[in-house]
Amino acid sequence: MPQAQVCEGNRSLESSGKPDAWKLARPVWGWGRGATPRPTPLFYRGVGLALLNRAFGKNRYLFGARIGWGLIIVSVLFGLVHGVGLTDQLKLEIDLSGVLLTAGAGFLLGWLRERSGSLVLPIAAHNLGNTATRVAEWIA
Repeated sequence: MPQAQVCEGNRSLESSGKPDAWKLARPVWGWGRGATPRPTPLFYRGVGLALLNRAFGKNRYLFGARIGWGLIIVSVLFGLVHGVGLTDQLKLEIDLSGVLLTAGAGFLLGWLRERSGSLVLPIAAHNLGNTATRVAEWIA
């Protein structure tokens, strides 16, 4: 059975500790480091959110966006996917700060989806956030 291990920090750095300049310089809107993988917004803020909204409804308003339990569920899933994983030794690794940070970001991105009615703005915001993270890693 896997053992849980809580860790801190971002596990996405290269083995050297910093991303190389080429990976940092890839286009923000393309496919690769710093860009949002295309299936991510389609799953979390597209199909997943739509199905959960249909199942649970949207009976609350938050700053002009009609939201419901679907947004909370996909945000938590988004956080868990980004902050929980298995090591090479099949030990469960939990980055609590990563879970909380990405669940919060997922909530904001989902709110943008609900407020705008489109995936364009959440995808752009996700790309911007990923790129800012890569630049911060490179500078640090």
